[in-house]
Amino acid sequence: NVFAEQGINTAILLRKGKLVSWGGPYRPLKSENPDVVDFEDYQYNVVKDTLNIVDYLKSQGMKEFGLMGISLGGMQAVGAAGFVPESKINILVMAGGDISEMIMNSTEGPVDEYKQFLIKEYGDEQEARIAMAPLETDPLNFARYVSTEKTRMVMTTKDTAVPTSCQWRLYDALGKPKALVVPCNHYTLALYYPFGVKTFVVD
Repeated sequence: NVFAEQGINTAILLRKGKLVSWGGPYRPLKSENPDVVDFEDYQYNVVKDTLNIVDYLKSQGMKEFGLMGISLGGMQAVGAAGFVPESKINILVMAGGDISEMIMNSTEGPVDEYKQFLIKEYGDEQEARIAMAPLETDPLNFARYVSTEKTRMVMTTKDTAVPTSCQWRLYDALGKPKALVVPCNHYTLALYYPFGVKTFVVD
């Protein structure tokens, strides 16, 4: 990975299980499908797992840390960063705030599927928006605990998976940290990696 190439020790969090199940939505509501992972539970568990990794590394004598997350991982990194004061840098790539707005405006296939499920459950889009609004794990609720000075964001201006407007909302909530704004979408950002993104992330 990009950090190992620079001689930086890296721990990567991999979690088993499905966040998106074709048999149901992110947040099951009335679903009793055991394969569907509750979205809020998933978010909390990722943050707890991240903190457990940090505690383990501290027990091994490591004293300096950084956190990085991409897309949904970036939103989860916001939740963890406030609990890791030792973190020297928090790198958030294509992360956004206001998850309910993301779900209602994202064109990502599985996310759009979930939106259609919500609309069907609640009768119309407005009622679905109201139902989704009080998400405790929304990054906007944690942004106040994250150091602006220690945070960097990589943002994409043509993103419809994590809508660009939601990326800017998180940027504002984080106190306008240092940011690299790239004119591409959620997936073509990879093409810009050799041309500035890599330097911005590891510098």
